[in-house]
Amino acid sequence: MKRVFTLVLCALATLGVAAQQNVQITSAVGQDITNFIRTNFLGEGVYVYNVTFNGQSGIIPSRYPQIGTFVNTGFPCIEMSKGILVTTGHIDAAKGPNTFPYYNIPLPEADRYVDPEINNQGLADNAVTCGTIDFDFVCLATNVMFSYSFGSEEYNEFVGSLYHDVFVFLLTGPDPATGQVVTRNIAMIPGSEDDEHPNGIPVSTSTVNNGIPPDTIYSSGFGYSFDYSQYFCDNDYDSTYAKPGVQYDGLTRKLVAQGGVIPCQVYHMHISVCNIGSNHLDSGVFIEGNSFGTPSGQIGIWQNETENIPQGTEKVIPISLAGTEYDNATVYARFGGDAVNGFDYVCFADDGTVLNEGDHFTIDNNQHSISIIPVDDADFTTPKTLDVYISMALCPETPELLTYDTLHYVLTPGNSNPGGNEGIDVVEHGLVALHPNPVADKLTISAAAPMQSVVIVDMAGREVSATDVDGNTTATIDVSRLEKGVYTVGVTLAAGGTVNRVMVK
Repeated sequence: MKRVFTLVLCALATLGVAAQQNVQITSAVGQDITNFIRTNFLGEGVYVYNVTFNGQSGIIPSRYPQIGTFVNTGFPCIEMSKGILVTTGHIDAAKGPNTFPYYNIPLPEADRYVDPEINNQGLADNAVTCGTIDFDFVCLATNVMFSYSFGSEEYNEFVGSLYHDVFVFLLTGPDPATGQVVTRNIAMIPGSEDDEHPNGIPVSTSTVNNGIPPDTIYSSGFGYSFDYSQYFCDNDYDSTYAKPGVQYDGLTRKLVAQGGVIPCQVYHMHISVCNIGSNHLDSGVFIEGNSFGTPSGQIGIWQNETENIPQGTEKVIPISLAGTEYDNATVYARFGGDAVNGFDYVCFADDGTVLNEGDHFTIDNNQHSISIIPVDDADFTTPKTLDVYISMALCPETPELLTYDTLHYVLTPGNSNPGGNEGIDVVEHGLVALHPNPVADKLTISAAAPMQSVVIVDMAGREVSATDVDGNTTATIDVSRLEKGVYTVGVTLAAGGTVNRVMVK
């Protein structure tokens, strides 16, 4: 009795491991294909549109249950935690554990989609069922990439046979070297480039496998190779227990598809996996969640931080296109937090544009900046938070494609009374303070040393006001006639030298 009990515990433990490591797969039938791709596949620096599945836009119909999501809770062959899955047959046929050597759920003949590109590209002439995603995209950098793993129930018995399921990632658009529109399959084995295959060898059951050649090899549009078993993960059926993970008997390791592109140009992506010759065994492509994107690095805002901005200081946020492919961009600003724009602080661009919610300005590839100034007489006894959301449109023909940066600040009190001669700017800058700032009518200038004159210049460099101060340490200037905007106040000291401060009207 004790021995039987031990065997039962072992069996239960094995089943528990299988249950823990199974990959959860959920159909996307009934979802909008565009939203599905943007939510589950799209990464950074890319805008996707004109999305279809099996040639249809809008809601994914029940006749095409070949696309969905996966969540991996420990299955080692799929080196991704989540993503999307595209299959040749019913997506439920991919669900693990692996309980049968030749498992599939074929689709009714009337519901089978055949991808014409498979035949057009010379990859096969007898595709019988396909799962196919198409979309146009524009990206921000010179390379686009995503991660994937190809799995098939054809492993290992049908490697080299007539039933070699295929999949492709076809990238169509201007070639970065020539500008000519070309179509390239970017699902290639890493390091497989040679004289015969200058672009590499495509990934398939025929080229990535366990490295053991079969007795008979048939012709294939992909060719055959048994030299890349390091990219293969064996999940072959075992009659002694249910292998955890998925139903497929083999998968590639996590690979990366990538291709060179021209920023802001329109490209087309065609992702397709097809049964060839027979619908008896299925295959699928696991694509890592939110991995379709461009390694653009940082564009625009070169800091992402949380810091204090005391009254009497000006926070300058640099913006730059240096090191990118772009000559100009439109910059948009939005604000959050409990600080109120125009009441607790002002924000303006270096061209003088005062930035309220949703306002924008343009930059070129020189150094630019945004400035934030807490209002002198605002009450920061309790510090207030300010979130600045900066987005940049870099492609004029695709304004939907934006980069995003979020900066977090806390507005705090200055070190002394903002209304006195020893104002906060005296403490911060040592010589000159402006009050109030922003100003509506009367601007008071306080200095720690006698002043000779005050000149106000607009952002175009035009002098709009000039006042002699005659050695006083305070001066009041009427600025009510000035237009709203940002100005430079130049204070010339009696002892020599000029101090420049920013004034917001």
